[in-house]
Amino acid sequence: MSSFDTATTVYLGLGRSALARQIGELFCDAHGFRVLGSSAEAAILERDVLALERVPGIVLLSTDLLGRPLSELVELLVRRLRARVVVLGFPGAPPGSLDAALAAGAVHAEEVATTEIGLLDDRRAGRLFHLLRLFSEVRRPDSLELPAVRLSGAGRLLAAESGGRDVEPAASGQERGRRLDILSSAARSLRNSQLADYLMVGVVSSTGGLSALETVLSVLPHDYPFPVAITQHLRQGTDHEFVRLLRQHTQLSVELAVHGLRPRSGVVYVAPSTAHLRISSEGHLALTEEPKDSVFMPSATVLLSSMARVYGPRCVGVVLTGMGDDGAEGLLEIRKAGGRTLVQDKETSKIFGMPQAAIALRAAERVLPLAQIGEALCRLGQRS
Repeated sequence: MSSFDTATTVYLGLGRSALARQIGELFCDAHGFRVLGSSAEAAILERDVLALERVPGIVLLSTDLLGRPLSELVELLVRRLRARVVVLGFPGAPPGSLDAALAAGAVHAEEVATTEIGLLDDRRAGRLFHLLRLFSEVRRPDSLELPAVRLSGAGRLLAAESGGRDVEPAASGQERGRRLDILSSAARSLRNSQLADYLMVGVVSSTGGLSALETVLSVLPHDYPFPVAITQHLRQGTDHEFVRLLRQHTQLSVELAVHGLRPRSGVVYVAPSTAHLRISSEGHLALTEEPKDSVFMPSATVLLSSMARVYGPRCVGVVLTGMGDDGAEGLLEIRKAGGRTLVQDKETSKIFGMPQAAIALRAAERVLPLAQIGEALCRLGQRS
């Protein structure tokens, strides 16, 4: 199955403002999304969506959409098409419009914070994409009365009643619990995005990596607020020695990653030489042999890609010295999701292969000398 087939489909009804145009352009380039159509007017949107063979994964509306009261359109899309509707409150939105959209059946409504020139920055755009992926997994409104979730301007989560929508067919207890878990995951993501800037740091390396990692970790304080996951290309049987050497150069606790463990702040988790380390959808450490055809075991891209999927804009990816191109595509996924990405520069890399590959893919937000990477991670921790 191609990535095109598995992409989240979305129809955009955002109006004609510069912000609407920017979001539309971002969606056209966004990894994991396929735009089925767009409209600035409610009547055209209604006609287009009704004519589609399949209901979009998300219908994304804004308070700037022209032509009819937004709550009426939301109610039509939810009741007639059983669509998942997400509403963005653009600057200058009428008071109460987001609450009305929620009462009409939207699964999520959120005020959009913009820059001084009235546009989204990369981090806010990445967060929006991450949330839409989560809400696209919520069961359609006809099958379960789910509480809609709104993120207010102050960052508080508010629950809105489902408005007594019919439930047909009735969900089993197990299925109902699964769907509620999905929505709870989305709600947790919203909360986390307000309570902490980042949830995990992932650092990957290969040739010359031990010395580089020792330099980076030596700067981080004992109360560093994030867990750190490391994938280093290791020869089998060298795992414990590698961990022992890292412990000598950091105030943080350093452990071999254990399957199913929930990461803790201030702890460094090292991928073993016999398995890939990834982050599960529940936010736990997971050890796996898949993909078995990977050139590297453990794989840097496997770790970074999983972080992008689970944490979206709330993670930091770092590519250090190493031969080959492992990690480049995973780092690009983090950047597209709105996370922060750091890459070691050529002058301080023992082998510039992995950093160079990441830079060539435009996955690097910043290219830094090795000595500055630990300092940059410290600043991110202090800010959070």
